Amino acid sequence: MDTFINLAKQGYETYSESQSQSHVHKTGGQEFNSPDNRPPQSYRSSQYNSDEVRQHVDSDSHGFLDNAMSHAHRTVQEQGDIDEDGVQNLKNAHHQAFSSEGQGPSGMTPDSMGGAAAFKALTDMMSGGGSHGSSGGGDMQSKLVGMAMQHASSLFDQSGGGSSEAKQSAMNSAATYAMQLMMKKEMSNFIGGSSSGGLSGIMGMASKFM
Repeated sequence: MDTFINLAKQGYETYSESQSQSHVHKTGGQEFNSPDNRPPQSYRSSQYNSDEVRQHVDSDSHGFLDNAMSHAHRTVQEQGDIDEDGVQNLKNAHHQAFSSEGQGPSGMTPDSMGGAAAFKALTDMMSGGGSHGSSGGGDMQSKLVGMAMQHASSLFDQSGGGSSEAKQSAMNSAATYAMQLMMKKEMSNFIGGSSSGGLSGIMGMASKFM
């Protein structure tokens, strides 16, 4: 009888802990985070393959990956996805960094560079660009995150560089925003480890902001 009571108690404590963690809301300090800090709708850190991410980032930036992924997982677990105003802000940063009408990455904050990089990765996948072409199935989430971090690394170097902490911040933001874009409600029916419709999901969501 005592054993049964102890097991029931442990089960209740585990449940209570999981419930308290799932309702954590943290006000983000990043520029493009949603002000209402919605909790994540469907997020699993296991859906991102670090080896796949690494394939899309130049070897000289591999030292930043682990910290960037840890930061992104933690932030997304706490804050959830990004709202449409936030996506529009990413688009604006992307325009500044990559458009011929923009001023380039010079003068952009690391967070802005990360946001621009995440949106660039999204548009690359829409157009069939990036290091793995237009493949819509497989580990699309990891591809997007890796591509975003590579773009952030390149933008940072193009901006004139700076401290390793600043570059880490840019890559942190790129990974975070890429994950948040993948969580968008419009894409919930398309993302997944083996979904063949993943690219269509990205296109449907991003086309509204192009």
